[in-house]
Amino acid sequence: MRRRFLAAALGMSMAVAMTPAAAFAEETSTEEATEVVSEVASEEDTDAEEESSEAETKAFDYSEGYDEKGFFEGVKALDYVTLLDYSHMELSDEIIPSDEAVQSQIDKTLSSYTKTNQITDENRLIEDGDTVNIDYVGSVDGVEFEGGSTDGKGATVTIGVTSFIDGFLDQLIGHAPGENFDINVTFPDPYTKNTDLSGKDAVFNITINYIEEKITPEFDDDFIAENLPDYESAEAYRQSVYDNLYKQNMYNALFQYVVENSEIKDVPEEVVDTVYNERYQYYTSIASMYGVGIDAFLSANGLDEDSFRDMCKTYAGNYLVLQAVMETEVGR
Repeated sequence: MRRRFLAAALGMSMAVAMTPAAAFAEETSTEEATEVVSEVASEEDTDAEEESSEAETKAFDYSEGYDEKGFFEGVKALDYVTLLDYSHMELSDEIIPSDEAVQSQIDKTLSSYTKTNQITDENRLIEDGDTVNIDYVGSVDGVEFEGGSTDGKGATVTIGVTSFIDGFLDQLIGHAPGENFDINVTFPDPYTKNTDLSGKDAVFNITINYIEEKITPEFDDDFIAENLPDYESAEAYRQSVYDNLYKQNMYNALFQYVVENSEIKDVPEEVVDTVYNERYQYYTSIASMYGVGIDAFLSANGLDEDSFRDMCKTYAGNYLVLQAVMETEVGR
């Protein structure tokens, strides 16, 4: 019974680990990926490459290279892997989700239901850390300069977070919605975005449109009933979060233990090719979402063609270990 449980759990680990999305998560978080590709997108014009990437992604079959069991097609993993004896494997209490981990997941859920309120009360003064919508018009020696105005479209900035000319955002503190006033700043020298402004003093006429206030809902039974009706109560949802984290922690621990304690004698090139192709296509789709090409995306993540293939070979070896477990327990 114990071996069957371990086999089932490891099988689930294999199913989860071999998805491109899980692979992406192993290398970088979604937030990090978004930040990296956004930076690249702002620097490069990759429309042609993006269109090509999208076409390739749509045509790709992610089941290619696998048989009906999800094993690598035509490959017996036990020929390439020596498994450890996992029949007496014990898992530590570290797989038990902490209260903080559970609450973090709940907070992420709540954040997706956050609403934004626009404060226009003239008695509400801007504070450090506030998110504010402003309009501005910049001038040097009384002459407006190109790119120095919002043209009445408004710009949302966060004091202490958004990158602006030194001293620009700090001078908004203490002002209120509806106010119109001037601030004085000095452009850095050099100022690469517009070298004509390097080191020059400028005046910006500012209009405070409103202060943004994020309203996060309370985590209670009413919230669950309104937004997550599949759960009977807030406590039921909390338990579901706990259970899912526990399962994921268990799968990860099993995966790591078995892979680290087994011997991978060799990884067939056709297996590496299968993993390489699916990863390449998946990353291409991620890159195209942000308007960059695959080469720029890999480069931004510190990878070139050789290191990317080496990474795929490592993961292919890990997957062979899990397949070897399944071959041992349920047959080829």
